[in-house]
Amino acid sequence: MSLLSFAVLVLLASVAVTELRSALVTDSVDWKSFLGRHSLMWRWSRNDHSWIFVPDDWSLAPFTGNGLLGTLGYICDPEQGPGGARCDSVGETPEFRLELGRQDVYDQRQPYDSLLERPRLPVGYLRLQTAGSILGGNMTLDIWNALLNGTISTSKGTIAMTVLTHSIHDVIIITWNVTKGESGAKWFFEPETSCYQNQEGCSSHPNPPQKCGSFHFPTIASGSDGTLCTQLLQSPYMGNFSSAFLTGSQGSQQVMFVSISSSIWPHNTTVNSQTEAIQTLQNVSSLNFSELISSHMKAWNSFYQMSFLSISDTRLEAFYWIQMYMMRSSMRVDGPVRDLIGPWFINSNWPAIWNDLSLQLTYWPVYTANHLDLGNTLLNHLQRNFENGHWTWNCVHYNGSFYPQHSDSIGIGGACSSDGFSPMMEIETQDSEFGNLLWLCHNVWLQCQYSYNQTCFETMLLPLLSRSVAWYRHFLVSVDNVLRLPPTRSPEYPPPLGWDASYDIGLLRWGCSVLVQLCLNAVNEPVYPCNMTDYCEVVLRQLTELHVDRDTGIMVYANTTFHRPHRHFSHLLAWLPLHTVTTEDEDFQDILVKSLDTYYGVTHGSDQMMGFWYAGVAAMSALAGRGSAAIGNLSALMDSEVIAPNTFCTEGNNPVPESSAAAAYALQTTLVQSHGGKIRIFPATPRTGPHLWSQAVFHRLRAERAFLVSASMDGNVQWVLVESEMGASPCSIEVDLVDPLAFNSTSPHVSVNRSGSKGIDIVGLQQGDAVLIYSQDNKPDKFEVRELVGNQTEYHYFGYHKPVSTTA
Repeated sequence: MSLLSFAVLVLLASVAVTELRSALVTDSVDWKSFLGRHSLMWRWSRNDHSWIFVPDDWSLAPFTGNGLLGTLGYICDPEQGPGGARCDSVGETPEFRLELGRQDVYDQRQPYDSLLERPRLPVGYLRLQTAGSILGGNMTLDIWNALLNGTISTSKGTIAMTVLTHSIHDVIIITWNVTKGESGAKWFFEPETSCYQNQEGCSSHPNPPQKCGSFHFPTIASGSDGTLCTQLLQSPYMGNFSSAFLTGSQGSQQVMFVSISSSIWPHNTTVNSQTEAIQTLQNVSSLNFSELISSHMKAWNSFYQMSFLSISDTRLEAFYWIQMYMMRSSMRVDGPVRDLIGPWFINSNWPAIWNDLSLQLTYWPVYTANHLDLGNTLLNHLQRNFENGHWTWNCVHYNGSFYPQHSDSIGIGGACSSDGFSPMMEIETQDSEFGNLLWLCHNVWLQCQYSYNQTCFETMLLPLLSRSVAWYRHFLVSVDNVLRLPPTRSPEYPPPLGWDASYDIGLLRWGCSVLVQLCLNAVNEPVYPCNMTDYCEVVLRQLTELHVDRDTGIMVYANTTFHRPHRHFSHLLAWLPLHTVTTEDEDFQDILVKSLDTYYGVTHGSDQMMGFWYAGVAAMSALAGRGSAAIGNLSALMDSEVIAPNTFCTEGNNPVPESSAAAAYALQTTLVQSHGGKIRIFPATPRTGPHLWSQAVFHRLRAERAFLVSASMDGNVQWVLVESEMGASPCSIEVDLVDPLAFNSTSPHVSVNRSGSKGIDIVGLQQGDAVLIYSQDNKPDKFEVRELVGNQTEYHYFGYHKPVSTTA
């Protein structure tokens, strides 16, 4: 079964249970109004040669996207200099620019001895030529309909525009109306050079790539079918990309269609970028325009309604839903994997894909949010590069020895281009991150476990996981009948390296445990032989335990405590996200709490407080039942300069989408947690302290084993709805519902039994069954899902309202 077919099955299964929900719980969400209060707004004006609230930077700009293409809108002012918004070559007066991007446009220079030969490339930007000088303007990013609406005011008149990147068709559509004084306003395309130009990144590399002096100039041609710009790579035989533009009118408004096509190796070699770009414009421009815009908005509206949450904290609620918008804008089922830049280009020191945390965290919120179709972009990336042999290694030099090629093993480095090429060959120091691919396997496992589809486990996870675990077989050594790992690197932790990195030990124990279970539970003959089972059982018996310090908790290495401020929580992966150790285990409860306190205390106040540090602390606090601490850290993140006004995250002006995504995931963990065969409902909603939540509601959040969970809290938990998409049974939940319990079900075969003070076992569920549980003595008047009343002072918080930083 193909990944796309698998994604379709997931979507169909989700649709199949939709009809059952209405019989038990009424969905009364006013989606347009609800998401309307979280639209991002910008207002700016120019006064005495200075700007007020101007969106002149990547982190301030409104953005659109469809998982492949994207736009960023910003003002460039010659008096302000280039700035961070790529405002080079600006004219004598301020300009409005619309940066265009395509997420799979990567360089492919030879030789492959540096990632900087294969970075993301810019496409170019549209420049709005106006008759008068720009004096001000406003923009609203309507996330419900994925429309950017705005007005540019000049000394001669106004230009009102709408920008969208179509959700179904690979086109960007711009419409605009003008007043008389600006009747000649036009868009001009300025192509970028097809070369990586971040000189900081080049100069810091020991073998800098060829400079940009020999790039191929773009070719531009115009005809009756539009304007076409083609940009060759520096190695022309590796491909090119083309941008096409077609201008027309729809009633009183002018319209421009933009398409961007790629024929870059290795994924688009069968495409003629010029032909495809023009053909796309012809196909889309011939459609009924009203229906074209309507189909875009309907697709977005349907996307949001796959799940729902509303909480007492309006600002965090807004942040979460903007992350859902960003997630869909940068991912789609048939699109490329999400890299650090996404469809919104910026000159960065990290112009690619990072495998040692960024890629994993970026996809974390996908699963609980019930958007498994987006998770398939990661599976596509892994499977494609696995099958193409891009991770094959010829010879590895490690710890003073050479290891020849083994076809049954795979390890990958810390970063890669879109081709996934990231071999591990010379891994003595910085590149000794052994567990990157194994951690990515955990994301594959999440995709399979949340869909609970056996085909996913057997055809996608098993082959990749087997080879990832086998990678360690070449390096483990037995010391007194204990398997130990010579020095490797805990991602990004400062040298020196050490034995038994908790990063690797946690991942290897998880991987071996899952492999044994996969082969034990296989329904069909696995497409990949279960030849690792015996070895995994030996590893599970003999592998060294996590090294623990009695004062600081889990250690980084056998002889290294977590004693330096550091953003990465790689030494704690066994807890988050693997859950092979939890605070519900009495033997580990104190250790994990101590580990969290150390991770927070050592790093807090340092320059290592990056976005995913806040998110990691928040998520682990939620796992420990510290709801107030979880929300407190997320609130501190919102206050910090890490979260930009448009909710993009940066580290030193480099994009880090994993921070925003991990924060959304951390918020999910306060509402529902699913691991170890149990679903925990409202496990860490803050009931006391400064971040008290009096109310919260969520609907259709996805849990392991393909359960869709809904619940409402108003002071106390009012009700819980559980739907079984795949018929897994029993379903064990943990929720604070007061006895005696009552329930309604769509099936007479379902029973509900109390298990402990908070535990409930739901037995007899079949595919498509749903059960609604509540306290018999506190039965609500209505079982209804509805958005909470928000704090109006925090409506439209993001955009120009959010300060760049509210921390000292």
